[in-house]
Amino acid sequence: MIAYVGDFGLAKVVSSMVPAQESSSSIGIRGTIGYVAPEYGTSNLVSTQGDVYSYGIFLLEIFTNRRPTDDSFEEYVSLHSFVCTALSDDVMKIIDPLIQEEHDKNINKIKDCMVSVLNIGVACSNDLPRDRMSMTNVVHELHKIKNRYLAADRC
Repeated sequence: MIAYVGDFGLAKVVSSMVPAQESSSSIGIRGTIGYVAPEYGTSNLVSTQGDVYSYGIFLLEIFTNRRPTDDSFEEYVSLHSFVCTALSDDVMKIIDPLIQEEHDKNINKIKDCMVSVLNIGVACSNDLPRDRMSMTNVVHELHKIKNRYLAADRC
């Protein structure tokens, strides 16, 4: 199965309508709760770094099978915090069980890849825009993870 993600970016939509460097909306928050960057919720500023935040949350959701609005996050406050805690404890406890079942024979290889992907998701979903990865670096790192995963299959 191959998943495709469409253009998820608010910044692209707004920047195509408004030629300014920074855009804002007085109408209220646009976007889906849980995926909207914190700075957009407080200042209504739309930026590509906000899209990076959304992408990071999306990555975390895909590999944990937990939505950012999941009721179980009361203790952890957010999906981001939940994953950060698990990365230092036992990452396999939070990975979607279907991923683990599919790759049961190579659990160490999958664990290595999952830690790397979740680290990207965490780096993209930092609260402060300046602390987030650039999408250029995200793509570069994801290619490295894919190549490492495929190389391990050949061994």
